[in-house]
Amino acid sequence: MIVTWSAPINNGGASVDSYIVKFRTSDGSTYVQSTAACDGSNLLVVGQRTCTIPQAQFTTSPFNLEWGSSIYANIIAVNIAGSSV
Repeated sequence: MIVTWSAPINNGGASVDSYIVKFRTSDGSTYVQSTAACDGSNLLVVGQRTCTIPQAQFTTSPFNLEWGSSIYANIIAVNIAGSSV
């Protein structure tokens, strides 16, 4: 599975240093950061704003999704001005 996102429109006047990438778990409301799934501090990830993740990773803890479930991500941009919403 490939996850891609756009750079924030308002970056507070500073370039993005990293992203916090969280994925929704099987409870439907909790989002968990997994640097094993997508390391948002990796310069390649920051520059390309994309991660390639094996879908099978989402069927195990902490996500525990059923095979074929939709996968939801929450991406937070981080720079010297702080974190996006």
